[in-house]
Amino acid sequence: MQSGFTHVVIALPACCDEPDVIGNDPGLDPAPPCSIVFAPDSEEETTMAKTRKAKGAEMTKQLFGGPLPQGGPMTSDFMELTNDYLFGELWTRPGMTMKERSRATCTVLAAFGREVQLKGHIGGALNLGIRPAELRELFIHVAHYAGWSTGLIALKALDEAVAERAAARKAAKKV
Repeated sequence: MQSGFTHVVIALPACCDEPDVIGNDPGLDPAPPCSIVFAPDSEEETTMAKTRKAKGAEMTKQLFGGPLPQGGPMTSDFMELTNDYLFGELWTRPGMTMKERSRATCTVLAAFGREVQLKGHIGGALNLGIRPAELRELFIHVAHYAGWSTGLIALKALDEAVAERAAARKAAKKV
């Protein structure tokens, strides 16, 4: 199965810019250092890219209520790849429901102690209808395999996400 792109240009720092070393075409405008540029070759690939982008946007809307935030390390290129490939391809593959993918994502992020990303995905899980009690049980289970501290970090992130959600609902009712 083709990836949908037949031309991928990998641009490395200037110390490695010899065309025969990395396959750069001297006739192309240089890309920023260490970036990957995906160039659709045909109308079909352009259509696939637009479909992937739309699927990713719909997925992030369902999970997080809108597009992914940008800024800081989240450059537009990085966020475009995240939207298009992570959410537009991986999250939309057959074989798992969104809830199953969300649980799996929360499990992995908890096990690796990725508190910031976990908190965002806890919000996504809650948006999908996964109950806080289910996530709490999931993180207790993770603690026994990935370590107590990772379990505690995950439980803290869950408590914070639930509290923030409750505060936002309360504030919205006052308006």
